[in-house]
Amino acid sequence: MAIFSFLKKDITENWTDYKFLELVLDLPNGKLNNVQLGREASDLQSFGKPDNKNPFDSRHFVYKDAGLIVGIDDDRITYFSFALVYDEYEELQPCIFKLHDRKGSYHEVSHKTTVPDIENILGPSKEQFELEEGQDREYSIGLFNITVQFDNEAKVVCFDICIN
Repeated sequence: MAIFSFLKKDITENWTDYKFLELVLDLPNGKLNNVQLGREASDLQSFGKPDNKNPFDSRHFVYKDAGLIVGIDDDRITYFSFALVYDEYEELQPCIFKLHDRKGSYHEVSHKTTVPDIENILGPSKEQFELEEGQDREYSIGLFNITVQFDNEAKVVCFDICIN
């Protein structure tokens, strides 16, 4: 059957174009601009047409200007990935987003955000991995797992949230 997948129509072609005005991640509820992790991928229609073709087949929606990738599995939204620096591979522009924390406060997350800033919001990481380019830190918040990549200057490069 996969051999004929190129014959399937890309339903996102009919979705309207959308420009993200502001990205707001509601951490306690796992929602990005009212699109919730675990919900049907068709809910992404509110974000508008993705930049990649056939996102249901590739299992991810790419929004280059927003610096955002949304992953899906079995037509359910499984992760949000924010690029805070330019991503050459996906051609993602750097993003800035607001993080609504468990205490009801909002925090701006950008490439200027540091390890202490993130740990003030999320608490201490449960795991750390040293890399040549910096480090990854993992956090667990309720039902969600968060991986934050930092560069060698301890500034955020990428912020990913997924369902545990």
